[in-house]
Amino acid sequence: MYGINKITDVELNVQLVYVALIHEYAYEGPCRFGPPEALTTEFDEMNQAEIFKAWSGGYGGAISHTPGVHLMEPLYIKMSDEFFIRAEDEARMAAHTAETDLYIFTGMRCENIAKEFAMKYRVPVACEGMFGTTVLHAVLDARGYESYAVLDVPDCMQLLGALRARKALRNMRILAVTRNNSQYSLGALDAMLSNDEATKRLGVRYNYFSVHEFLDMMHEGKNSSNSTLPGREVYNLTEEDMAEVNEITDRYMNGAAENDVKREYVVNSVKASVLARKLMSHFQCNAFTAPCPDACATRRMNEEKFTFCFTHSLLNEMGIPSACEYDLIGALSIASLAALTGKAPYQGNTQPCVYHDGRVESEFVGISYISEMDRTPNIYYTGHATPNRKMHGFDAPASRYAIRPFTNSGWGATMRIDFDDYKGETITLMRFNPQCDKIMAARGTVVGGFGYNSTGCSEGIYFEVEDKYDYFHKQAKFGLHMPAVFGDHIADVKRLGEVLGMEVVVA
Repeated sequence: MYGINKITDVELNVQLVYVALIHEYAYEGPCRFGPPEALTTEFDEMNQAEIFKAWSGGYGGAISHTPGVHLMEPLYIKMSDEFFIRAEDEARMAAHTAETDLYIFTGMRCENIAKEFAMKYRVPVACEGMFGTTVLHAVLDARGYESYAVLDVPDCMQLLGALRARKALRNMRILAVTRNNSQYSLGALDAMLSNDEATKRLGVRYNYFSVHEFLDMMHEGKNSSNSTLPGREVYNLTEEDMAEVNEITDRYMNGAAENDVKREYVVNSVKASVLARKLMSHFQCNAFTAPCPDACATRRMNEEKFTFCFTHSLLNEMGIPSACEYDLIGALSIASLAALTGKAPYQGNTQPCVYHDGRVESEFVGISYISEMDRTPNIYYTGHATPNRKMHGFDAPASRYAIRPFTNSGWGATMRIDFDDYKGETITLMRFNPQCDKIMAARGTVVGGFGYNSTGCSEGIYFEVEDKYDYFHKQAKFGLHMPAVFGDHIADVKRLGEVLGMEVVVA
């Protein structure tokens, strides 16, 4: 119902430029040779036009299938063998620099035209064609201009995906629901050293909002009587909002393989997700996070009989990054993975399993000894009560799920996924560091799940890594929560690091 400019809907505008070398005279030399009929100006005019048509339809058609890529009308630019272009042709190329995210050049001896254009207008450029791309990138990169080398169509598509993810981060504004401060929460002390640094490096912005005001607004039709905003007309849920709450509640309850939560408690949790979207729409945000232990300690969650768990699951499925425990780094990492992969990430506490004598330490969080631990010591887990049905893709079939309560009292709806169903599949995890200048990317193989039938924050995935100790000591510099999706996307994260100018640490 509420309009949100989702990061998953961001489009990357790509401009193809074909530079056609048209010789003014028929001659041969060290760089030109062929039969007489192929050396005329008329032949060049005909031949170059045909090549342009084939390239813009073939190469352009292929990369236009990259999700979220908008291919602009390809440009045909003539260059004589004096190797310059006319001002009117330069103006055609420059007409849309404000909205063009990448120029891709090709054509014999196009490198100098691309170089001068990139340096004058300071726009990102690439060159298609092995000779040209090597020359152009070396020239511009050495001079501090943004350029990219692309080898073939798959390589170009991966670059476009990374540039689109960067653009999504630049268009990201987080509705950051706070209690004590805007920097970190008790559940996410491993926060950014400076929220402004993330704005500087990534472009992300924030709209800070009081958790008490949020909780007051969950009540229907009491705008002017909120204790935190007395007399002010604000954004409490309306009758129309509640109609959507009831529709979502019925849909998820009817679709669940199992449901242990009373309808009134599912309604309470869904209300939070609808209010979050309402506020995001108003404040022009497209991501969400809220505190957990900080808010729990107010006792207002107990009073309202809900947790934010189901909210995070629902929003992430919709392509709206939603991070547990006021983890702003988690929100950025979720957004990056969602934009890169077209899948809904799942953020959890991510730690190695420490076990001995058939027992796992910290069993109170839901993890326990499993038989795979007899085979290998390299077992990790990631877990929160916030999984979602779209970890394989927003357009993929939804996973089977159950609805369980968070509390022993029966309230606090949570989605549960039985990750035993996905044994043997690969997952990719990632997280920015607190300095916001590095990315960690990790790969694991699912060996099982835990918490499907339980309550509390005890849902998650066991996965095998190559080296538990290597992973752990690298992760310790990044933080606890590592959002994950299914599939091997390490190469995609590396390409994102390239376009962001960040080192990528791989485990």
